[in-house]
This record gives sequence, structure tokens and C-alpha cells, in this order.
Amino acid sequence: MHNGLVNEYDRLHRDLAFAVSPELFPLIRGTTDSELMFLLALSFGMDGDVQAGLARMAGLVERIAELHAVENALQMTLGISDGESLYAVRYSTEGNSRSLFHSANRDATMENAPDAGRFSRDARAIVSETLNNLEAEWVAVPEASLLTITKGKISCEPYEPIAP
Repeated sequence: MHNGLVNEYDRLHRDLAFAVSPELFPLIRGTTDSELMFLLALSFGMDGDVQAGLARMAGLVERIAELHAVENALQMTLGISDGESLYAVRYSTEGNSRSLFHSANRDATMENAPDAGRFSRDARAIVSETLNNLEAEWVAVPEASLLTITKGKISCEPYEPIAP
């Protein structure tokens, strides 16, 4: 999941695409910033270290934007899973990111997704906007944060891009 944008993506697209590792480059199928951001994060080692891969991807986007005199390069809330953990990032270059929430428990999703009951009690969801009016069931992710959810345990730590 990616909610956001790479500002002036049409100007940055070529340079970003050429930063994708040669073995992943043939996987580019579309033209979206989301696809390219994902492949860049994989190119920078996300499969071994999610935080570092995502931080290096964001750092590269900001650096290339700077070279092209593009302001406020990145606006992202994103979610990704490795099958064991759920990761979410809320970040923007300008420090005014779109909203991101995580459920306090599995039951927070039950009103809009009744099938959620089939998931473990440890299950959590991440969303751009809360799914119901039970605000106490949804927790806002702070600006410039990386959220990690593993077996119901939630950790939140500062997120900062790593420049190339």
C-alpha cells in the first residue's frame, strides 16, 4: 500500500528507474511511483532490513529531486509485510504527511470487515483513514515514523531517509 506521491515524478522518473538494481529492472511493468519506490527499496536491501531499504529509497528520491530542483520531493504513507510483520511508514519531505492509523486490536476492523474475525487476535490493520467512528480503536501514527507490528506487538520509532 502506498498513499502519496513523488512530486514532479515525470521529471524524476528516468533517474529513479536507472537506480533500480539490474536484476530487478526487468520487473518494472507499470509507470507508477509506487511500483518504482517498491523496487528501489528492494534494490536497497529491504528484503533483509525493511527500515534501511525504505530509508535508502526515500533518501535517493529526495537527492534526485534536489538535483532537479524539485521541492517537497516525497509524500508517503505506506504499508508492507514480509509475512511475519507488518510495517508502515508515515513521512514527507515537508514534514506534513497524510494521515496513517493502526488498529488498537483486531476488533477495530470488524464493523467494516466482518471477516476479520477469522484472523488471529494478534492481527492489526493499517489504514490511511479510520474505518469507523470508533476513534478509540484507531491510533494515529506520528509524523516521520516507522511502525512495526509483529504478533500483536507494536513498536514505533523515528523514520529518517538515508542519503545516498
